[in-house]
Amino acid sequence: DVGAAALPAVGAHQGASDEAKRRPKWLPEAGPGNANVPAEKWGMTLRQWGACMTACILECDRQDAIAAEQKTPSELSAAAGRVVDVHRIVEDCIRPWTRSTRNSVALLLNREAPRRAELLVSHAWSGSAFETLEAVFSKTFAMGLGLDASIWQR
Repeated sequence: DVGAAALPAVGAHQGASDEAKRRPKWLPEAGPGNANVPAEKWGMTLRQWGACMTACILECDRQDAIAAEQKTPSELSAAAGRVVDVHRIVEDCIRPWTRSTRNSVALLLNREAPRRAELLVSHAWSGSAFETLEAVFSKTFAMGLGLDASIWQR
């Protein structure tokens, strides 16, 4: 299971591509494959989802900090207030981390026992990823679901 201590850790394999070096160590490299598992078993726990979203937000913040070192003051001013949205999380984290696996993050994390989703979570893609995280946890906890509840995210 993904734990808070694993969030900042990213892979740094000798000779690996920059993309592979940023792949989190906690994310397995192989799974059963989306084509081999029915969609209703593409669930992940709220704990896994929250840890993954947090890792993605931190990775996007890391990329922004590196990019900021190369920007002029006017470019920095224009970028101020920009939020990490779900589009960016998918483009900068999820796709690169899963590109060659033929698996979703959920199936990689639950490769031994894919989880049947109890709840479908739908959210805006253009708003703040942090606000999405906060809203999903607020609503699911208000519904009485714990961190081990299995969700399917779209």
